[in-house]
Amino acid sequence: MYLEQPRKDSLLSHIVRELARNDYQKYSSLKVLVAYAKMSGVDRVAAHFARIIENGGTVELVIGIGQTNTSKEAIETLINLGCKVSIFHNPSSLLRTFHPKVYLFRSEDCVWASVGSSNLTAGGLQLNYEINQISSLHLESTEQAETAAKLEDIINSYNPKINKSARSADAALINELHKRGLLPSEATLWEKTLTAARDYNRNSAADLFNAEKIPEPPSQKVNIKFSTTKKVGAATGILLTNSKGFWKRLSPWDVSHSSSPGQIQIPKNFRNQFPHLSAPVITKSGAEQADSYFDVVFEDATGNTSKISNARYIIYTPAPDHRRPNSESRFTFRQFPGVFDTFKEGDVLEFRRSSSPGIWFNIRLVPASAAQKLHPSGKFGFI
Repeated sequence: MYLEQPRKDSLLSHIVRELARNDYQKYSSLKVLVAYAKMSGVDRVAAHFARIIENGGTVELVIGIGQTNTSKEAIETLINLGCKVSIFHNPSSLLRTFHPKVYLFRSEDCVWASVGSSNLTAGGLQLNYEINQISSLHLESTEQAETAAKLEDIINSYNPKINKSARSADAALINELHKRGLLPSEATLWEKTLTAARDYNRNSAADLFNAEKIPEPPSQKVNIKFSTTKKVGAATGILLTNSKGFWKRLSPWDVSHSSSPGQIQIPKNFRNQFPHLSAPVITKSGAEQADSYFDVVFEDATGNTSKISNARYIIYTPAPDHRRPNSESRFTFRQFPGVFDTFKEGDVLEFRRSSSPGIWFNIRLVPASAAQKLHPSGKFGFI
């Protein structure tokens, strides 16, 4: 079948449905070949890849770095999940960008495959106009088994053991590519997105084309539980962020009832702890903002818990002529403003990634007196 995204479903929906079959027991081998990978895409599939690995399966990816559209954090996160990640790059010519997009899942009697235009990004998996051919090949059929074998042979031809333009992603390689600017950070890619958004808002050609109305896709809740912090490969020099969460000591600004009440400043170090942001929007005043919405469970100082829907994370950059032009990231409970009235300067909020379906964070309020023992110094840190 041909999947026409986003008009008729998304590749992400098909991937999730397939991997979840038989409680993630159907497929034992996943192989992915893509030109680009970003956290926006990895966040959408990470929990599902993790379930396959937890059940004893393998997930192998070969990812390109052409046009510097793959992020360092995307590679690191996949490795931290337990995926086998290789990076492909042919430096001989700018005209030979590594550009395939293949997803192949194998079980004992079946191979599911998508071959098309979708990278491992939010756009590729869910938002962009993409066309992919999806096939379910039944291995009891000689003809279909041969088709599956040919496709798998093509994927395997990019394995580092066979192809010298591919290398296993380890600490030394990741650091060197990042230092050379070939594997940028998510922050760098985000600045590229903002620049593109500014250009688009200045010249969208809306007067020349009619806009096709397409419903917004449903949000994908991703819940990943990491048991430990892992090193990448045998080399030293890189330690992946412990993804259990982070803590933040509340400042006078955070608890103020006069200056942006209810909004808590979040250090940019923790941007990747939150769900992927929406596309940036330029306001009439020239300010820029992007946000994401998600559900959390909040535990107050007495141990009582409440589920809070549609908590919001936002990155806001004031207009260029604003007296404080620096961008800020903020968090708010939004639909549960009463909880803000219980906060005091010096209290600590602990944000822990949740393993419960549909819940992004478990957030605990630690009063200032107890916080001095649990987090005796500093304004914030990883948990």
